[in-house]
Amino acid sequence: MLDGWGALHPFAVGTNPLPRSFTDTASWPHWDIARDFDLFSNSTPTTAAGFTLDGFGGIHAFGFTPAAPISVGGYWGFDIARSIRLNPTSTTATPFGWTMEGSGGVRPFNDGQAVPQGPYWPNWDIAAELVIVR
Repeated sequence: MLDGWGALHPFAVGTNPLPRSFTDTASWPHWDIARDFDLFSNSTPTTAAGFTLDGFGGIHAFGFTPAAPISVGGYWGFDIARSIRLNPTSTTATPFGWTMEGSGGVRPFNDGQAVPQGPYWPNWDIAAELVIVR
């Protein structure tokens, strides 16, 4: 679970063990700016890694050992970023994915990635979630 300040909180369902806690996540205490996160598809409760998206479009790695290998992401200059999704083929060595802004614009992490086409609402902040069908 992601809180608005950027911390990730593990929880277990049924009799499953509690997943690992993350101490290396982005954190903005007293500033409700965290918008979304996504895990790599090969994550497990003990080896989870991924990225957190802040409202300005910054992408922050967590769960990497020893540290995040890259710095990715855009910066819009105001609170318009809404969703982040990793490509299912991504690994911690080659992360690929997309961020979405509130008007529906989708941007790739890295140059050379395909940019999905979809609805776009200029001057509106109504898009809420980006979903990748796997």
